Amino acid sequence: MVAFYVLAIFAILVCGTNQRVHAAEVIEQFDVIIEVEANGTLTVTETIRVRAEGREIKRGIYRDISLAFIDDEGCHRQATFKLLDVRRDGRPQPYFTERNYSGIRINAGEQNVFLQPGTYTYRFRYEYGRQIRFLADHDELFWNVTGNKWAFPIRSATATIRLPQNAAPVHWTAYTGYFGERGRDWRGEVASDGALRVTSTRPLALGEGLSVVVKIPAGLVQPPPGRQQLEDASVVTECRDFATALKFRRPLPEQGHADALGILVGAQGDRDAEKTGMKRLP
Repeated sequence: MVAFYVLAIFAILVCGTNQRVHAAEVIEQFDVIIEVEANGTLTVTETIRVRAEGREIKRGIYRDISLAFIDDEGCHRQATFKLLDVRRDGRPQPYFTERNYSGIRINAGEQNVFLQPGTYTYRFRYEYGRQIRFLADHDELFWNVTGNKWAFPIRSATATIRLPQNAAPVHWTAYTGYFGERGRDWRGEVASDGALRVTSTRPLALGEGLSVVVKIPAGLVQPPPGRQQLEDASVVTECRDFATALKFRRPLPEQGHADALGILVGAQGDRDAEKTGMKRLP
C-alpha cells in the first residue's frame, strides 16, 4: 500500500512537470503621462505592461485611438493625431497603422514573429490635438485614460497630467467604471511640481476604465488660431441651424467628448482590417 502511494505521488509530480500552468492574459499596468503644451497640443506617453500567453495576445497588441468626437454644440469634430514612437521592452517595435470607423489603429508587432509566453511592456507616444475646451472663465481637459474597450482586465492604472509652466490645476476630479459612470475607485494628488497624479484603487474589469477631468487656469493654454476659430464658428452656426430645422439634438457623451481612447487588444476587429485591405495581427 505504501509503495502504491509513493508511485501515485511520483506520477502526479511527473505529470505536473510536463504540463504548463497557463496564467491569465491581463494588463498588469497601464501608465499614462499627458503633457499639455502651451499651444493646446497633448503629448501622450502610454506604458502598457501585459501578460501574454499566446491565446489572444500572439504577435503583439494593437491600440485603437478615437479621433472623432461630438462637441458641446452637437457637431462632429475630428482631433489631430501624430504618432511619435512605438516600443516594446525599451526597443523600437515594428508597427503599422490603419484607419477604422472612429480613428486610427496602431498594430504593434510582426506578422511572422510570435511572442513567447511572458510579460511585455509596450510604449506608445503620440501628439493629440483639439481636446482642450476653451470656456468663459477657464479651460478644461477631459481625458479617458484607459478607454473602455480592452479585452482584458486592468490590474492598475495611473495618469499623470502636466500643465504648461508647471502650473497646478484649478480643480480636478476623476471617474472609474463603465462608460458614463462616475465611480470613485481612485486616489490622486497634486505634486509639488504641479503635476496631477491619479491612480485606480482596484482592478478594472472588462469594459471599465479610468477618466480624468482637469480645470486649467485661463490663459495658460493658447486658443486655436483666428482662422480655425472662424472655421469652427461657421461649423457651429451650421450645426445650430441644422438642429433647429430638425428640432433634434444628439445627446452628448460624458463631458461633451466621445470616448477619447477607445482600445482593443488581441484578435478582435477583423472586419475593420479587411475593409482597409491591410494585414492585421491576430
